[in-house]
Amino acid sequence: MRDSLVYNTWSEEEIQVFLAERTTGRLGTIDPDGFPHVVPMWYVLLKGRVHFSTRVPRKKIGNIRDNPQISFTVDSGERFDEYQGVLIQGRAEVVEDPDVLRTYQIAFAHRHCGSEDHPYVRILSAGKTRVVRLDPVNVYTWDYGAVAR
Repeated sequence: MRDSLVYNTWSEEEIQVFLAERTTGRLGTIDPDGFPHVVPMWYVLLKGRVHFSTRVPRKKIGNIRDNPQISFTVDSGERFDEYQGVLIQGRAEVVEDPDVLRTYQIAFAHRHCGSEDHPYVRILSAGKTRVVRLDPVNVYTWDYGAVAR
């Protein structure tokens, strides 16, 4: 298998399409003891950037405040020739801008809850959550299906 067929072959547009077609990624942070803390997260793309939210207090927010360097992986495929994904390494920033927060709430509501009337949307807008934006530093992709094509 040639690595050049599998790794880092996607364009920025292909990455954005892949991320838009999926709903769940895995967030990796480092806890105060130096251990990886990896959790599944729903996410939203705003202006091409991954954004996610979490209720507070939560371990992941504490980890991000202590060390904003995070990773976020989105992948798919149950068989070798279907397996593909994106790994984004970057810096997390807790979003404070009210316009971005409202845009996130609306996008999250429609993407993950079906509408803005869902009860979870009230939690999002009640100040019990924090929205985090991932500013990419490194982006890696893989597509094992490319070997079969």
